Amino acid sequence: MSRTHRCTAVPILLALLTLATPARPLHAQRARLHALFRAVDSVTTPGCVVGIDSAGTRWFTGIYGQQDLERSLPIDTNTVFEAGSVSKQLTAAAVVLLSLEGRLSIDDNIRKWVPELPDYGDPITIRHLLAHQSGLRDYGNLFELSGWPRGTRAYSMADALTLLSQQRALNFRPGREYSYSNSNYVVAAIIIERVSGLSFQQYSERAIFAPLGMRHTRWRTDYTAVIAHRAIAFTPTDSGFWHLDMPFENVVGHGGLLTTVPDLLRWLRNLDAPTVGGARFAQVMQQAVPLRTGRATAYAMGLEINTLGGEPMISHAGATAGYRAWAGRLPERALSAAVLCNAGSLNTEALGPQVISAAASLPAPDYFAEPQLGAAVPDGPGAALAGLYRSERTNQTVRVRAYERGLTLNSWTGYTAENDGSFRSDDGVRVLRAVVADGLRRIPSSASDIPRLRIRIAADDSIDYVRVESWSPVVSTLRAFTGTYRSSEAGAEWHVLVVDDSLVIERRPGQRDVAQPIYRDAFSVPGTGWTLRFRRDTRGRVTAVDVGITRMRRLTMRRDPSPQGMTR
Repeated sequence: MSRTHRCTAVPILLALLTLATPARPLHAQRARLHALFRAVDSVTTPGCVVGIDSAGTRWFTGIYGQQDLERSLPIDTNTVFEAGSVSKQLTAAAVVLLSLEGRLSIDDNIRKWVPELPDYGDPITIRHLLAHQSGLRDYGNLFELSGWPRGTRAYSMADALTLLSQQRALNFRPGREYSYSNSNYVVAAIIIERVSGLSFQQYSERAIFAPLGMRHTRWRTDYTAVIAHRAIAFTPTDSGFWHLDMPFENVVGHGGLLTTVPDLLRWLRNLDAPTVGGARFAQVMQQAVPLRTGRATAYAMGLEINTLGGEPMISHAGATAGYRAWAGRLPERALSAAVLCNAGSLNTEALGPQVISAAASLPAPDYFAEPQLGAAVPDGPGAALAGLYRSERTNQTVRVRAYERGLTLNSWTGYTAENDGSFRSDDGVRVLRAVVADGLRRIPSSASDIPRLRIRIAADDSIDYVRVESWSPVVSTLRAFTGTYRSSEAGAEWHVLVVDDSLVIERRPGQRDVAQPIYRDAFSVPGTGWTLRFRRDTRGRVTAVDVGITRMRRLTMRRDPSPQGMTR
């Protein structure tokens, strides 16, 4: 059952001059915007609010779907949603304002304010946190190892800090890499409270929300609090039915911002014409932070720096439980867009740029387009490189496939063949080259020549991938991995069993995951993103397993030295 969408528009002269073109008049822009949300333009689905601001004037608001399916309440302009990782820029803003007040330095060692965290040798600065260069493991990944991922327990800020304080290693040395981790912004929120002497909510209200007139915005510091006009979040099941999917936890900073589209547009406008913080504040917020080596990144203070149709675009997407969000700007046009949804089926990372491109009459971006490399062939320029490889950073695998004009990694990342035997990524940033067996720089002729690949991200950084062979162990081989594994860092205990013909991970009673073999002594766990690589001693006995995922690398769980062969 569908209904006509609801929208408001202010087609004033400024909007027309800024946005309309003879080829695409304003009514066509609205039609293009509405078409993006057709899937949730219904009284039987959750939905979204979409807002467009041009130089301080809101000229479009699209309203779609229901804020609560149980009570059949429609969404309206002032419906409150959770903003997911769009929240990070507000946390960063609070830190930057404290620095401009002289109450902290963004280059302070975080242990100055949070001494509970371990000393890893190289100092982690507040700037490292905000730019995702700290190396801190993601707290959500760590909780997941215990069998209680986010959403299954009401975790608190104290729980997250305790867990981070138990970590004995980082993913990488601070400042050496960019790697997204929610732990960075949880620690930043704790620092804001300790420096300001106020709660995170109180300082944010005093410094940002109240001055900007963000009357419906607050942090979800108590998930049990009653929030007037809040949309309930939903995610579809495999059978297509919607079910409740709410973030029942009190950890904030990385997410947890409860807000409306009008409030979010007020915040975005402040980055174009700052009344809070002034010009220096806006400059710091939007300046990408290079690595220690000087290599550029595309991340500023909770903001991603990108381009759209050749113009600068500053934005961030968000997802928490069934909430989805996006907020972005084309600063050269003073054009902003905000998207807040309670439908977990939507991909706002893709929708957001499409929204602002429609508003600006730019071609729709397609960040997820399949590589255009021709047909898959057995004798293309990448034929000798085809196969399975293991990352030496994360132990995770990539599958290389050959095509007429190049190759792909895991099907979605394309590399085009160059004349010197190397391959360049579609975005032009990375160069892939075979490392041949005899060490000579030449174009390899067969797979046996290539023990590894090297992807150069920049002159100072490259990642090696080692060729591995697919593995299909028999049951008698699987029994060598059975036993009890523990990690004091994650507070986790796993029982590894052989059930029927499969290796099974039991994180807690009644919760089991089947591990699928990938290469010798390594398994993936579908639905989790984990790669498990078991370790052996000099006598070949299994002693530990390294667990890895994108935001948590190589956390080691030690095997209890008890008799092997637990089979059920």
